[in-house]
Amino acid sequence: MNCEHVSKVLDAYLDRELDDATNRQLDGHLAGCPACGARLVERRALGHSLRTLPRWQLPADRRAALVCSIDAAEGAPGTAAAPAPSAAGETEGAPEPVVLTGRSPPRWRWPVIALCSSVIAFAAGLQVGSPVPSDDAREVFIARHVASLRLGEAKVQVASSDRHTVKPWFAGRIDFAPPVRDLQTGGFTLLGARLDHVSDQPTAAIVYRIREHDINLFVRRSSMPGTEPVVASALRGFSIVTWAEGGLSFVAVSDVDAQDLQRFAQRIRSPVL
Repeated sequence: MNCEHVSKVLDAYLDRELDDATNRQLDGHLAGCPACGARLVERRALGHSLRTLPRWQLPADRRAALVCSIDAAEGAPGTAAAPAPSAAGETEGAPEPVVLTGRSPPRWRWPVIALCSSVIAFAAGLQVGSPVPSDDAREVFIARHVASLRLGEAKVQVASSDRHTVKPWFAGRIDFAPPVRDLQTGGFTLLGARLDHVSDQPTAAIVYRIREHDINLFVRRSSMPGTEPVVASALRGFSIVTWAEGGLSFVAVSDVDAQDLQRFAQRIRSPVL
């Protein structure tokens, strides 16, 4: 079982459509592959977003007005007219005309229904395709943080406490320069960095440690211009701090105390001394 195969059967895995043997293979691969594990979290988040889309109903007055408009366009319902006789007496003995008590939907209705369905699907796609809700986004970054902890010392591809070694390592690997700070005086030891992928987007992951607690600082290009303020939150026991500036977005994740992580973020944002 490789990553390419997992990407093809992941939806079926979530829908419980696979056999037991394949499920066991997938479970083993997902447990040991951070990239596929993150992809699984994203698919579950997408499924949750789809299931919780708001249901919109046409108000009763508008629905009545729409029905009246359709009836007016079709003509008032009635009976089928008897064919006009072509000659006198020609209708003698002819069967009585059949009275239509109802009418079949006109053919033009089906394209209209299809068009309405397409519009609704497009609107739903816009909502789902927009930036994922904060809870779901945080879940993805937490998954990447936890996955890095399982790697032990291999959580960094360049291991160094010297920012002048770590920062140049990213040159040629990503198209932006993430800030790498020497925060030793504040109690934050630089361990190194790695190139990660979050939501299939190249992401710099810079790793620090304070009192045996690892901090993953995820940096990637921001999809929104301008600056976003520092926002601190917590989820499932993890502290999370996010902000954006200089065309980059930042997410710091750790199980350290929330105040320590906020202090870490402020030091990252401060100018290099």
